[in-house]
Amino acid sequence: MKFQFAVLPLLACLSCPAQTPPELPAFDAASIRLNENPRTGGLQTAPGSLTIRNASLLRLICWAWDMPQFQVEGPDWMRDQSFDVIAKSESGGDDDRLRLMLRKLLADRFGLKAHVDEKEMQVYAVTLAKGGFKMPESQEDVPPIFDRG
Repeated sequence: MKFQFAVLPLLACLSCPAQTPPELPAFDAASIRLNENPRTGGLQTAPGSLTIRNASLLRLICWAWDMPQFQVEGPDWMRDQSFDVIAKSESGGDDDRLRLMLRKLLADRFGLKAHVDEKEMQVYAVTLAKGGFKMPESQEDVPPIFDRG
């Protein structure tokens, strides 16, 4: 009797159809071209509109998945060529929706297949030394400047 109960859930699982991932939203019109003017660059978004100039494929991937460059692995040529992307969607959408649309565009135009994985990496841990903090406090009333570069 116990054997039947163990087999029934297994058979029920085998008969369930596999779930297909939801279809990503797509732009209504999109253009990807090699960048001819390396002095121009930037990223502009508006509801349903995305313009990226002078961006490598690596940068496009990083924006589409909202990841820093050090977390993306791929061939070196992803950094070599720069592209201009102009894409529009009548259905609109915020930056999160535009990111999903760019993922689909990269898959369609570049044949990009992404695999998200966890990887252990070495890091530096900034911790408080024994005896506490020893740097003197700033005497200036200037706000700190944080630069991503």
